[in-house]
Amino acid sequence: MKWNKLIFLSISFLFFINYGCTSNSENNDDIYHIIDIESAFNNDVIVNLSEFVSDLQYIPIETKSDFLVSDIDKITVSNDYIYFCCKWSQQVYQIDSDGKFIRKVGQRGRAKNEYRAVTNLYSNPESIIVFFGRKILYFSTKTGEIEKVITPDNFVDINHFTGFSQIGNGSSVILYTKEKENFLTVINSESVQINTRRLWDTEKRRVNMPMPYGKAQLIEWSYTSSLYNYNGETRVTKDFIDTIFTFSGSNLVPYAVFDYGNLEDDRFEPALNLETAFDGSQIQETKDFILFSTMMGEASYIYNKKTKETKRISKFENSTYQGFTNDIDNGIPFWPVAVTSDKMYSFMSADIFIEEAEKSNSQKMKDVAATLTEESNPVIVVATLK
Repeated sequence: MKWNKLIFLSISFLFFINYGCTSNSENNDDIYHIIDIESAFNNDVIVNLSEFVSDLQYIPIETKSDFLVSDIDKITVSNDYIYFCCKWSQQVYQIDSDGKFIRKVGQRGRAKNEYRAVTNLYSNPESIIVFFGRKILYFSTKTGEIEKVITPDNFVDINHFTGFSQIGNGSSVILYTKEKENFLTVINSESVQINTRRLWDTEKRRVNMPMPYGKAQLIEWSYTSSLYNYNGETRVTKDFIDTIFTFSGSNLVPYAVFDYGNLEDDRFEPALNLETAFDGSQIQETKDFILFSTMMGEASYIYNKKTKETKRISKFENSTYQGFTNDIDNGIPFWPVAVTSDKMYSFMSADIFIEEAEKSNSQKMKDVAATLTEESNPVIVVATLK
């Protein structure tokens, strides 16, 4: 048995002894998962969308002379409202579930209540949360007005935020770096720190990075941590991904380990293997599966939490798309950029949507494309989970 699997099982066993048999074995989230990378690595398979999804919708975003958007970059969903920002303008917008424009949310700038850029977007029924390294801004979902601003100045010894996650009851988890180490701190609705714990160091490691042309180049790489929220819980991981943890109280509880098997020895030597270097900031999780991709986006994987199977998803011949095979309406492959408890979301510019609809066998896509022009706003693709 491989060392990382053995260590993980040992940790899991000790945790089980300490906390007793309190979990429900029918709940996929109460099980420690081993994600078998080695078995999936050279075994590309087709994964049909219908295995996990019951319905697929294409929702054109309303196009108006004073509401023209492109290059959607970040997206979050709450309470039937969709919030997104654009890559170049970095402006945040709110639309309803039918794609109708509601309002702009805040604006770019250097003032206290403004954001210079959007690192990430979050939302809940009450607030739209714009995360930027020096600020966390809360805007009302009902009015779009600013509610509060959190900055490192609110705390002792924090100079810069590097991550954020909501945990309910107005409380949040903030990730920050101090003296070459990563820390998590929990704050309540009044922005008061409840507890703080160290994660791991951020010392730079030397990594042989493959270059597009020529030999690998030795570079210094600072390992950084990533947070994502699943079902009210904060998951924690870091560059290259060995383990996904759940942050519970002030503890890091192992949730899933990546078992590289015989691939382990080839991950970093003689150079960083980009085919086994996964991006911790791009993990998507639902009640049934975990999605993740390589750092360069060359390969996508799915881990089925029910069957415990890991699959590397096939690339589509003569296509730039990779993801679930759309056997629901025979449209383009689907890969989400955001997930909620019951839906997954993606988006596509109008000109590409029109082009792909013409090539596809999806009547749904063709019907929506007939209502668009190349100057129309993008299309949101919504997949309803089973």
